[in-house]
Amino acid sequence: MSKIQAAELIGNKMIFQRGKPRIIWGTGENGTSVQVQIGCDKTETVVANGCWRCELPAADTCTNLTLDITADGTPAFHFSDIAVGDVWVAGGQSNMEFFLRYDTQWKATQKQIKNPNIRMYNCTRIAFAGQQRSTPDTGYWFEEQDSAWERFSAPGYYFAHAIQPELNVPVGIIGCNWGGTSASAWLDTACMRDSPLSVYLEEYGNSIAGIDLAQNRKEALAGYAFEDSPEHNRDWAQMMYGLSFENQLRFAKEHAGEPCVPLGPYNTHKPGTLFEHMLKPITPFPVKGILWYQGESDEGHAALYDRLFTELIACWRREWQDSTLPFLFVQLAPFHHWLDCLGTNYPTVREKQELVAKAVPYTAMTSIMDLGMRDDIHPKRKKEVGERLALLARGKVYGESILCESPEFCGAERDGQTLSLTFANAGTGLRLNGNAVNGLFIWSGTSPCQIVNTQVQGHKLLLTLAEPIHSSLLLSFAETDFVEVNLFNSANLPLKPFHCLIQA
Repeated sequence: MSKIQAAELIGNKMIFQRGKPRIIWGTGENGTSVQVQIGCDKTETVVANGCWRCELPAADTCTNLTLDITADGTPAFHFSDIAVGDVWVAGGQSNMEFFLRYDTQWKATQKQIKNPNIRMYNCTRIAFAGQQRSTPDTGYWFEEQDSAWERFSAPGYYFAHAIQPELNVPVGIIGCNWGGTSASAWLDTACMRDSPLSVYLEEYGNSIAGIDLAQNRKEALAGYAFEDSPEHNRDWAQMMYGLSFENQLRFAKEHAGEPCVPLGPYNTHKPGTLFEHMLKPITPFPVKGILWYQGESDEGHAALYDRLFTELIACWRREWQDSTLPFLFVQLAPFHHWLDCLGTNYPTVREKQELVAKAVPYTAMTSIMDLGMRDDIHPKRKKEVGERLALLARGKVYGESILCESPEFCGAERDGQTLSLTFANAGTGLRLNGNAVNGLFIWSGTSPCQIVNTQVQGHKLLLTLAEPIHSSLLLSFAETDFVEVNLFNSANLPLKPFHCLIQA
């Protein structure tokens, strides 16, 4: 047995981030001499405190590299088919984890020509120290057509599929996500203390008060074993492919009483646990940026989401030692109800996400307000999500002069019965699918105003009211839980939610 082990992320088909030092690390017996070599670049170190870390100089784009690691002069590892390109992390909860096989475009995607310059890696989903999972599709780098491909993040993959031909460099996506998780689980608990975010710590503390830890662990292990079982994966696939609300309730009733992971120290709801056991193990590895789709599980504290997400971004940037690490994220999709989940607080979360995009440098948000499903928390059109994130990356990270953001309200004028709304990011002009703007409401005081005519003129939207109104008007767009947005710019990006007061 070798005196050393390489980090799980180090392996065949891996992609190093171009332009940044190539970090190779792992564990081993103290005092062991470790040497690493890629081509003509080599360096060595000695295992201390059970760990070792080697750094090779940054490299430009290349492929077909090999990595050799020795321990005390004895070959320990030989990895091949290694490339240098751009690496992105696909983080968040179930809508980022969302498997390719559930996407509406999956059948067509399977038929496309294999692109060897796209590599993927699924982090093993670990919630506590020492946890062992039976998940054969995690912990190694793979390409399209691999058996793990269908269980990879659909937004992450479609991002790579869209951007790789534009960049003409190898693209790697590291899937570091877990369905049903709060952002608080992905954040260092130190960032939540002595602030309004401490409510997450307090709620967790209250939830575990007086529990039997031994029994809790026993039930948790049984719950995870069931989650990893073929039976559960087969049954849960029915939900992910999509069921009517009535059939969702039937499904829940039929599967009530199955093993589950109880609240406690082994549950993903524990603040900081995924930061410790999933994120930190990959942060020695330099990356280009972060793709993030999350927020559903934090709707219970919707008013805090801008604070929570801002802290998470700062925390991750510290871990990667990169204060300008790009964060590209997805605004929550329209949604009404699914099982016992409600979208009541989603408008607030969306508003807070917009605030983060405007306030935190090197972040950008894409909107999918046209892709939601009324009775399903998991919209099935993830190809568009990945493509919009790729468009955002091209414009905001790679510096292309392209239209990559949704139309944004920037002003209103009134003239008698006519309101003229002006929008930025319209491109060559707005496009309305239909005769009226879905989700647009106007009030005079508490009385709704009737819109009798709607016209699009370039970057303007002209609204004719049924009668002249001389009082101030409150205008609200897409600020309900579910709406099918039908107003787009020339890049086919939907108008984002907004509200404004039009003075008398």
